[in-house]
Amino acid sequence: MKIDMAAPEAAAAIVKHDADRNGTLSLDEFAKVCEQLKKPVAVDEEVRRVFTGYDYDRSGQLSKSELRAALRDMKIDMAAPEAAAAIAKHDADRNGTLSLAEFAKVCEQLKPKSPPIDEATKKVFDRYDFDRSGQLSKLELRSALRELRIDVSTPEAANAIAKYDADRNGSLSLDEFAQVCAKLQPPPPKPREVATVRNPDADIKDRQESVFRKYDRNRDGSLDKRELRSALAELNLDLSGDEAAAALRRFDANGSQSLDMQEFSRLASMLAPVASDAVTKVFKRFDTNGTGALDRQELEAALKHMGVQMSSKEVGAAMRSVDSDSNGRLDLPEFARLCKNIESGSVRR
Repeated sequence: MKIDMAAPEAAAAIVKHDADRNGTLSLDEFAKVCEQLKKPVAVDEEVRRVFTGYDYDRSGQLSKSELRAALRDMKIDMAAPEAAAAIAKHDADRNGTLSLAEFAKVCEQLKPKSPPIDEATKKVFDRYDFDRSGQLSKLELRSALRELRIDVSTPEAANAIAKYDADRNGSLSLDEFAQVCAKLQPPPPKPREVATVRNPDADIKDRQESVFRKYDRNRDGSLDKRELRSALAELNLDLSGDEAAAALRRFDANGSQSLDMQEFSRLASMLAPVASDAVTKVFKRFDTNGTGALDRQELEAALKHMGVQMSSKEVGAAMRSVDSDSNGRLDLPEFARLCKNIESGSVRR
């Protein structure tokens, strides 16, 4: 019948179909054994090796004690709830022992999936497997892990090596080595966040447009003299009534006695303090995150650099006096206005 009776599955089949447990088979029982064994059982070689190694009495079944040791060799914790459930599921005759086929099914269900082995890890393994044994000895392992910048002296490293060293011989196969590396290798550094740098001119235009819309209360697309003074004041550009009237006449291109958005923007840009090269240089130096604005901490550092002695409370008050959009930061024009106010003495130093 070309059936190897010494094979574990043969012994298991005989035990299974020997109904009266007398070690002999009737014709019917023999037929069932043959039917079962003539169907090839595809079993992974590692699973077969472990099963045979722990089937001490060659019964074709792993007893509970044999099963515990065999599962440990396969890196499966028998005490885990999922292990108990898998054993119960595949133990067909409910006798607490497993045949080779049943053991293979349990292993397939429970065996941890090995991480894919990348080329770099394989190269390091091959480089330090000096005797080409397919295993890294303790000495070889230490050197290999060190090349991968893994500190083998830590308790975590010792625990990982012990966990994946299935046969407890202190050496690791390529698969075991890859699992240790996956466990212990530090994650790649996060890419540096690059601050989004706003164009200061764009910020100014956005601010002017926002103020224009706010004070164009009748939504006619223009600002009359009264609305103009309020809008300019919001931008910290205070004009008297006569100054506002003069500005209106100068920038009102079509004689409508009001300014549209473009005309208002030209007026506001002309009135805004122009930052000197020195002020611009200080602003850029202390805008450390490149956002186009100084927060309070950056402002304090900038003023100190310029020799301005102010308490933190005074800096906060000065900042609020020119922070036209109340966002807690000063753009270049706002910073330039603050510097001008400090220079003129209108801000307490």
